[in-house]
Amino acid sequence: MLQLISLSPRAFDGPLESFEPVQHRLDSKSNYFIHDYLKLHGENIGRHADLSKVLTYHCDSDSFSISNEYKERLIADMVGLAKDVSRKLPNAVFIEKLCDWYRNATTINKQSVATDVTAHLSRKGNDIATMIMEVNPDLGRGSNKLKVLDIGGNDGKLTSYVSASLAEASGIYVEPYVLEVDTETGWDENSKTVQLESRKNCASVKKIIYDGTSMSSGKVAGSDCANPLVEGGKFDCVMYQHSLHHFPSDGVQQYSIKQAADLLKEGGVLSITEHSSRLSGDDIDLMHVVIELYKKLHENPDISPAQLERTYNQYMEAETPANYMSQERLIAMATNAGFTPVTVTPTSPGPDNAYSINFVKGDQKMIEKTRQLENLVYPASTLKADQLKYQTTFIPHLTRSNSFS
Repeated sequence: MLQLISLSPRAFDGPLESFEPVQHRLDSKSNYFIHDYLKLHGENIGRHADLSKVLTYHCDSDSFSISNEYKERLIADMVGLAKDVSRKLPNAVFIEKLCDWYRNATTINKQSVATDVTAHLSRKGNDIATMIMEVNPDLGRGSNKLKVLDIGGNDGKLTSYVSASLAEASGIYVEPYVLEVDTETGWDENSKTVQLESRKNCASVKKIIYDGTSMSSGKVAGSDCANPLVEGGKFDCVMYQHSLHHFPSDGVQQYSIKQAADLLKEGGVLSITEHSSRLSGDDIDLMHVVIELYKKLHENPDISPAQLERTYNQYMEAETPANYMSQERLIAMATNAGFTPVTVTPTSPGPDNAYSINFVKGDQKMIEKTRQLENLVYPASTLKADQLKYQTTFIPHLTRSNSFS
């Protein structure tokens, strides 16, 4: 089961990062971004594992995985291209190399797999719900409905699994919403095949489309229902799952978190999972656009390099440079909006550097932690390595002076 560790203020010095965002960033919109990136990092032996993850993340599909030996061939070829000191090579050259590498993978380089995406989403949703209930085990108590908002939740399938686990843990009917901008970029390639079942204790996820700034501007998609985000103090939980960095500036991020605070009831929970800025945002920007390229290749292996280049350019123009943040800066923004940080997870290894911090609106000390979590938490034996990132540590010394009734 997930292990909760209570630390003294002095013992807690480790988990929180003291890193601030890297000041120097490559120009992600440059026609030579990939060359510049590989030139900077390609010959750094300490970054080999990171490069491999950046360039091959999501190259495996639901039906096959590519051998590590063949992945190494791609890394060597890409880094080799960037070693040419006589001239810079445009992004198109590297995109064509990736396209050819993917197409030329033979049955020798591929292994058939049977990926249970539904089970993965169920476990991940359960782990996120566990983090939320750790913060306030009395979440929703006294109400006949627990309202959840997932900002940047895309297709809402993960939202549905989080909500189902919250309903099971709290015994309260859950009404989930996803807040999204109108975009063609999708982050849920792996969940396309998942079919959601209707649940007695949980409503279907409703999607609200808004202008990316003011939550009250949103409209419920496919419905005449009024926007539930107009009136504050009605939600029990708001979460950002790897979505806050897509907001284009510190100020817009801060404004979004302030609106989340206004939406939440006192004692409501804010759960944020993000990428750290401790290395380089260039890593994650490139990894994200490569995911988009593999998505296109999975859908149509015969897609032309020119079409892939258009996908690359459209993504980089619309989505980069993303605005990643250290744990300290995220805590500062949330406390400025009226939240108290309660738990933090370790930062995951590799270029994604993911971490989660969970907050309560108001003062943590006023929460009576009376509800047991055993029915929500999977036994340790069922946890995979990537799910250990949801193990939390309490933050007992970071409390605010205000409290809620």
